[in-house]
Amino acid sequence: MTRPRARRSRPAPRTLAASAAFEQLTARDCTVLGLVLIEHLTPVEAAVALGVSVAQVRRDYECAVARVRRSLAGLVGRARASAASTRATAAWRKAS
Repeated sequence: MTRPRARRSRPAPRTLAASAAFEQLTARDCTVLGLVLIEHLTPVEAAVALGVSVAQVRRDYECAVARVRRSLAGLVGRARASAASTRATAAWRKAS
């Protein structure tokens, strides 16, 4: 009796596009996004952790979000990407 072969699933094109978008980020961008979005640090706390100014953390965060948004613009459509970016920026400013 033979066992059926396990099917390998391919990642969806959207998953590949999202991975490619995040691969374009610098180490600094990934660190800032990680501290803010995953660790839930405020801009002030992230600045202290990185040893930089709060203004630099804000610039790094906004540039990283813009890079991801531009990379994904063709995937999700410009209107949806723009709305998501506006919400993310508004939430960021409210948190700081």
